[in-house]
Amino acid sequence: MLAATYCGLAAHEEASARASAIQHLGLLRGWVRDQGLPITTTEEAAVNELVAVLIHLEDEDEVAKAARRALSHLAPQVKWWAHPEKFSLHFALHQAAKHLSKTFSKNILRSAALTCTKPPANRLPAVSRVAALLLGHLAFRDASFIQNQDMASYGTWLEEMQQHEEEGLRRTGRSCLNIMQRACKHRQKGRVQRLVRRLLRCVHREPYPQDFLSCMPERPKLRQAKAT
Repeated sequence: MLAATYCGLAAHEEASARASAIQHLGLLRGWVRDQGLPITTTEEAAVNELVAVLIHLEDEDEVAKAARRALSHLAPQVKWWAHPEKFSLHFALHQAAKHLSKTFSKNILRSAALTCTKPPANRLPAVSRVAALLLGHLAFRDASFIQNQDMASYGTWLEEMQQHEEEGLRRTGRSCLNIMQRACKHRQKGRVQRLVRRLLRCVHREPYPQDFLSCMPERPKLRQAKAT
């Protein structure tokens, strides 16, 4: 019940409330693990909690810091080890999508993807942008969780995003919609075509969807080098 409450407050309009809720969610899960208490959280709930924190990695400073700290407590719940402090946003999202696709069922991935599309009460562009990026990374890794009846919801959400006044959010919405549409197209071609596509992607070592390359933020080292 506490975890569900904290997840709900993570979308609060006040940044301090979001940061506090995310921090307490991480501390709660870390305390349960440290005390050796039986974990009663379902896999679906654990994944959704992780998603609820991941989408705040580019929120306001205090919220983003709380999200990075909370990941160290939430990631073990889904048997993942996260290093969001050391790598770019896209690397963290890529690694999370890769792990979730390999570890959990399609139904759980579908639930996580639909969680991304739920509009937060604050409707912050930074949160919506990261949610769309995470959805795109999930589809890029393995689109088998996408059901035909859900595409209308995905499409409506991403098309509305493309009408936003912020250029970065519009670009992300277009990129994610392209990835989702191509993923569905390749999925419908059959198992052999999917295996060939996956093999080619491994050979070329393509870590991110090409559509997201223009959305990738500069790494801190590059910014420091330019400043000097």
